[in-house]
Amino acid sequence: MSKIIPFREEIFHQINQILESQKAFIFLWGKSGSGKSVLLQRLAKKYNVDFINENFKDQSFLKEKIEFLISQGQSLIILDEVGMYDYAMLESIRIYSDSISFVLSSHKKLIILKKEHFKSRLSACFKLKNISLL
Repeated sequence: MSKIIPFREEIFHQINQILESQKAFIFLWGKSGSGKSVLLQRLAKKYNVDFINENFKDQSFLKEKIEFLISQGQSLIILDEVGMYDYAMLESIRIYSDSISFVLSSHKKLIILKKEHFKSRLSACFKLKNISLL
């Protein structure tokens, strides 16, 4: 376990470096229990932004939330469990990434990220492995 904690700290440090140097589109993925949500919560606290783990069923609700946060001057949006979002919602996020930074997470690597128009937006992609006490 002693190697896992420094690894998480290294990812946190790398994400901070990216966010502080450019507009970013960052994706974290890993199984349940890998620490994605904890890492996102730490980022939200550091940057004083909302940690959003809502499962938006409708694209219009997601757009309203993003537009509201932008209007409030927020420069970073953190979305947990985006693997539950449909293609249209992920496409909206991709488009909004022109004007605001995103850190997204999912329990699996999303196939949509292989599409060129998504791949070209990615600043970084991190896979988190489960913490094991064995």
